[in-house]
Amino acid sequence: MGKVSSGLLAALLLSLVPATATAGQPSVAIRLVTRDHQQNAGKVLPTQISREDCLTDDRIGFTLQLEQYQGYALELWAGDGCDDLSARQPNTVTCWKLLDAQPHGQIFETSVGVQALLSGRTNGSIAGDGSSSNVPACQPTSAVLAPQVLSLFAMLLDTNGFTVSSSVWKSTYKLVPPPPLGVVSVASGDRQLSVQLSTMVTDLAFNGVELFCDPAPNDPNLAASAEPTTNDAGTFVAACSPSTELVAGVDAASLQHLHCGSGSKSTLTAVANGLVNGVSYNIAVASVDTYGNVGPLSGIACQVPQASENNLRAQACSFSGTARKRHRAALFWLVGLGAALLHRCLGRHRRRPY
Repeated sequence: MGKVSSGLLAALLLSLVPATATAGQPSVAIRLVTRDHQQNAGKVLPTQISREDCLTDDRIGFTLQLEQYQGYALELWAGDGCDDLSARQPNTVTCWKLLDAQPHGQIFETSVGVQALLSGRTNGSIAGDGSSSNVPACQPTSAVLAPQVLSLFAMLLDTNGFTVSSSVWKSTYKLVPPPPLGVVSVASGDRQLSVQLSTMVTDLAFNGVELFCDPAPNDPNLAASAEPTTNDAGTFVAACSPSTELVAGVDAASLQHLHCGSGSKSTLTAVANGLVNGVSYNIAVASVDTYGNVGPLSGIACQVPQASENNLRAQACSFSGTARKRHRAALFWLVGLGAALLHRCLGRHRRRPY
C-alpha cells in the first residue's frame, strides 16, 4: 500500500470524528494498518502472518487517533487480555510490550516488526523495547499446524498503569508449514512428468502442492548434453544420480530455482512442465498452505519424460490395417455386384427377338 502524508491522513481521520464527541473522555483508536512487504500481498488478508513474513521481519504500520491523551502514557502490547494490568505484570509470554511513548498529537503513527510482534510465541527472546534485533528465531513454541490468533493492544494508561482506553487489532499467524503428501507414482509424458499424490492431508490450511525437479526445468543446454539410457525397444529408461539439492525433508521454500510445476488442493495429480525428453529427473513435492508457507520435500522419485510416438504409430498402423481390410471387402462386393448386373443384361439381350 502506498504511503500517505501524515497531514492529509490526519485531516481525513479527524473529519470522521463525530461532532458530538464527549469532551474530556480519553480514547485511542487504531484507524489504519499497513504492511511493508507481506508475502502474497493482495492474495491473503492483511491480518495473516506467514513464516516468510517473520523471516523477513515485515513491518506492520499503525495509525492511531487519540483524544484527550494529555497526561497518559501510550503503550502497545501483544498477547492475550493485555488491557488487564495483571496480564502485564511482569513482561511475560502472556503479554509483552512493543512500544512505550508519550504522544504529542491526535494522530500517532508507528510500526512494529513481525518478529517483535510474535516474540512471545516463538523461541526468540522477548524484546522489552519492541526491537526485533534480539528476536532472530521464527520457530514457534507450539507445533500446532492450525493458524493461531494474536492480538495487539494500543492503550492509554494512567500513572498507576491502569487502562483508561484501548483498541485491539487481531491477527492470525501460521509459522508451521504443511507436511508433504506422499508420491504414489510418476508417469512419463512428452516434455512433462505427471505425479500422482496420496490423499493423506493433515493440515486444514492445505492449499495445494509445488513440484521441484533436478535438473532445473527449461535448461537450454540439457538437450545437447543429455545422454539418455534406452532399453532394447528403444524406450528411455530413468537413470538418476542422487540430487545434492532435492533431499527428503529439506525446506522447499529455498528451492524456487528448481520449481517445475504445481497442483491445486482438489487434484490428485500434479504436472511438471518444461522438461527435456530423454533426461532423467529427480522430482519431489512440497505442500503449500493458505498463508503461502511452503513445507518440506517429500521422498525423491526418478523418471524420464518421453513422447509416446511408438504408441501413436502402433495405433495408426492398426487403424490403417483395418481400413485396408474394409476397403478390400467393399471392393470385392462391388465387383461381384457389377458382374451380376452384367450377366443379367447379357441374358436379356440374348432373349430379345430380331
